[in-house]
Amino acid sequence: MGIGATPTWPRAASEGKPGRVARQPLLRDIGFPDLHPKGASYSACMSAINWGDVPTWLGTIFAAAAAGAAVWTLKSQRDQIGEQRSFIAEQSANLQLERQQLMAELHDRRSTQARRVRLIRTAGGAELDPETGQLAGADHWTVIVRNDSDAPVYDLTMTFAGEPARWVETNERTGGGAVAVLGRGQQAVFTSPFFVDTLLMRARPVTRFRDAEGVWWQLLHDEQLTETSPPAQGEA
Repeated sequence: MGIGATPTWPRAASEGKPGRVARQPLLRDIGFPDLHPKGASYSACMSAINWGDVPTWLGTIFAAAAAGAAVWTLKSQRDQIGEQRSFIAEQSANLQLERQQLMAELHDRRSTQARRVRLIRTAGGAELDPETGQLAGADHWTVIVRNDSDAPVYDLTMTFAGEPARWVETNERTGGGAVAVLGRGQQAVFTSPFFVDTLLMRARPVTRFRDAEGVWWQLLHDEQLTETSPPAQGEA
């Protein structure tokens, strides 16, 4: 081409016409909406986008988070309640055990003197059976009550199947009725009414007395000791 000559475009081989440089495809050519068409404002362009699902998704996310927080709070509260119940149950068990120990210690202190009152019984009136070589035919009890404590006991009585002793002997007296005072180191011997030998074992001795602190006690034939109530007015 000479200087000053008019330039010409290359001709397309298929058309036989001058060729042009191929342009790049635009977004609208591939189906994407034009976000800023000529003459349109920015707010109009933004409103063209469908933002409708954004608040919905945000609300769903927040609702799920709130539900998760509520579940966690409930679980935490249940765990705390369970721990508190376990703690209360443990404390109650400890208090009950301590109370039992205190009551046992109190009973030991209260029964210190009473536990040193001893009871020894023997069956009387028995005869030797020549066939068996055993004593048979016992018809009454002889019971010794000994006060091994350091203080006197009072109003000592003995019964056999509800029947009072028919005879009582101490260092100071003999006869029937209660022993008003049994001093320390002293003893009283009680003799029961007569019983048929088959009923004698059902008429085992039971003694009652009042210790130096005014507490009433019942002592059985096997020396089982229990605290008891005072006798009724006029009771022997």
